[in-house]
Amino acid sequence: MSAKLIDGNALAARVKENVQQHVAALARQGKRVHLTAILVGSPAGGELYAKRQAEACRAVGIEYELKNLPETCTAQQLTDVIHQLNEDQNVTGIMLHLPLPRHLDETEMQYEINPRKDVEGINPANIGHVVYRHTLIAPCTALAAIECIKSTGIAMRGADAVVVGASAIAGKPISLLLTEELATVTLCHIATKDLREHTRRADIVVVAVGKPNLITAEHIREGAVVIDVGINRITLPDGTKKTVGDVDFEGVRQKASYITPVPGGVGPMTVAMLLENSRRCAGLVWGIDFQDDTVPPTTQACPVLPITYLRRTELRDFLREILRGDKPKTIAEIYQQVLGKFGADQCRPEEQCPYYSSAHPEFQHVVRLALWDGQRAGEFSRVASGVWKKI
Repeated sequence: MSAKLIDGNALAARVKENVQQHVAALARQGKRVHLTAILVGSPAGGELYAKRQAEACRAVGIEYELKNLPETCTAQQLTDVIHQLNEDQNVTGIMLHLPLPRHLDETEMQYEINPRKDVEGINPANIGHVVYRHTLIAPCTALAAIECIKSTGIAMRGADAVVVGASAIAGKPISLLLTEELATVTLCHIATKDLREHTRRADIVVVAVGKPNLITAEHIREGAVVIDVGINRITLPDGTKKTVGDVDFEGVRQKASYITPVPGGVGPMTVAMLLENSRRCAGLVWGIDFQDDTVPPTTQACPVLPITYLRRTELRDFLREILRGDKPKTIAEIYQQVLGKFGADQCRPEEQCPYYSSAHPEFQHVVRLALWDGQRAGEFSRVASGVWKKI
């Protein structure tokens, strides 16, 4: 067999189109999506990368600004700039170009970025939200890998997934996001004793190490999905340079069912997910919910909202009832039916309680939590964005 290629360029084009539509919708409301990037000193390729980043942002309508700081910038000076951007209501996203000069602690500086403006998803608060299934913003590379897997149509729920590489921006968050999809995840790293023993049983293999040809055909079972996150420059025998991943592409593609090429796989999707994260950050800053069925990180907690206490009982029972059958339902249809059962007529109708409205985030929050609780319990399945069914 020969694996089907996961076309990262085509997937990225669809993500960018969606981002462009949302950015335009915000613009019509007088709301800007504005990303400010910070470049300290002149790291190799830094200015070129920033230029390409600016072009990608502007192509979808995102405003882009680059702040250049001198290499001699102190930690306090950089912190002050980040805090100013955190407070600037016109800035909806912030990113810090790496590497920083050696006298600056990269992790410490990234932690200073407001989690709601953290387009790279590296603030500890954002990683924590992933752990607790309330994902706000996740690292772009990790999101790109997950979207590549989703594009194959493989069921991640219950799949054996092996992630090779335990970096903070790729391997670890990828394993968390796979767990969120209810895959059974093994995270391998430099201390793993027999890598092949793990990868050969996996339905999904994600490799993010930075070592050319680390994974060969011997590591992969027939029909596995292989996601190659690595980007390496090697010198061929004739002296020419070539960009390759961590996977022996020609060998592995003979056994896998799907595989990402390098270049052209996870790379373009990572750029697209930076734009998507910029959109998400703008939504958080402006208080707009773009993800119509993800679990929001906070709740407005109306003290007299009875449905909150029915989340795992009557509400779940009702969701089982309305999702029964072959036809999945959209989140809008689910809201409408839940409103009919638990809506304003059932909760102080004389007060016209604003907390029982399909447009109110608190009501939506509780319904979503019940759906995701049901998914964890194996009762419901999210078959597409905003579409649910009973298992």
